[in-house]
Amino acid sequence: MRPAPNAEILVAVNEAPALPAAPAGPRPFSRWLTVLGTLVIAAALLGGLAVKRKSVVDTRAGEPLAAFDTLIRREPLDEPLADPVAADAERALGALLAESSAAAATRDGARARLAVVLGERGRWREVEPLLATGEAGTVFPRVVTCAYGPDRKACDGLAACDQARLAALTASAGAWCAARACVVAAARIGDTAAAKRLAELPARFPRLRAARAGLEGSLLAAGLLAAAILFRRRRQPRPPRPDLPTPWSLGALYAALVRCLLWSMLVAFALLAVLAAARRGLGTASVGAVLYAVGLWWIARIVFRRWGISWRDSLGWPARREIGLTMLAAIGVRRLGEYGIGLAASALHHRSAWTDLPPALDPAARWRLAMSVLEMVVLPPLVEELVFRRALLARLLRDRSPTFAIVASSVCFTLPHGYSPLGLVTIFWSGLVFGWAFHRTGNLWPSVAAHAYGNGMALWWSLM
Repeated sequence: MRPAPNAEILVAVNEAPALPAAPAGPRPFSRWLTVLGTLVIAAALLGGLAVKRKSVVDTRAGEPLAAFDTLIRREPLDEPLADPVAADAERALGALLAESSAAAATRDGARARLAVVLGERGRWREVEPLLATGEAGTVFPRVVTCAYGPDRKACDGLAACDQARLAALTASAGAWCAARACVVAAARIGDTAAAKRLAELPARFPRLRAARAGLEGSLLAAGLLAAAILFRRRRQPRPPRPDLPTPWSLGALYAALVRCLLWSMLVAFALLAVLAAARRGLGTASVGAVLYAVGLWWIARIVFRRWGISWRDSLGWPARREIGLTMLAAIGVRRLGEYGIGLAASALHHRSAWTDLPPALDPAARWRLAMSVLEMVVLPPLVEELVFRRALLARLLRDRSPTFAIVASSVCFTLPHGYSPLGLVTIFWSGLVFGWAFHRTGNLWPSVAAHAYGNGMALWWSLM
């Protein structure tokens, strides 16, 4: 007797091999934990920004005036201090003068430097009391009065600064403030040759500065050539972009990233506490490197691996000439845009605030230099490009136009940096270029390389 047809179907279904379940992603976050994590992260970001704004110069450091001189040394001598920079300088020197434990020599040096900074801001009434305190009987008050005072008769009989006079002023007010006062005084006297000579004082590491300028110029030229080649090929058929899987919704991605940040902060702070207990020297670069390293591991574990995304699907490295051209073009276009932003800011008498710049480094401090390379050049490009381009931008491109997706992801990329307005404009431009490179190739390496190059140039500048 033959079994019924329905029985054969049931037997076949029961004997068929079970299909593997599709990755479901991270387990759902409870809403209250997502809100709590958001509040914790927002408080951490705001707290870090407040500390960053206040700690331009560490008043408790062994040589706070030396730290101030290293920062202000980056400013050109032939231009007035821009308002954001002058505000940073005034705030730093005011904090030094308010420090009750500061030595008398530190206070006198801070007053002399503050006199030049306030003179640059046109606040002569506040300069006069500073010159009357601690610097009476020296040539410094005469030079500053000639440079910034309202009465040009103060320049009568005053010779332009020579090497001996500049050395004496440097002992009182530091190299940059002394040289800047001499430049302005020489210009008011009418000795343009002396003003030009003083404005061209050598940098701390002139060979390093020349090497950086050569490398930057070469990569800029190569990048613009690559951009021109890509522009000419814009109508030619190109290899199809890889279809990058993005199985997450924006809400699920946000919850997963909150989870990543919470775990990163907990693990990183615990590790840093152990290192501090072991009395290992910890700088800001070490803290940032540990936080980024833990964050990279959690992003790979929570965001990508739990959704079944491999590293190759996340980054990719296809051997195609298109990737290399886009990488060079991204570097060149990003740098050209930064030059344009810098020229526009200079026309408006603005420059990047000190809090936007990496701290000055000594090439001899190898451990700190290595940590700074990890904290700026290696880990942030990987982590931030995985989050803002591979996770966020790729997801937005599914439902939105490329223009909207790139702009929206650039805004999200810009805001957490917490820079000055000029710094935020520069970061936003970088985000647009990185988003264009990722959208054009479907590959993360061009944006990672351009990101690492920009951070590397900033770190290189901190060595000069």
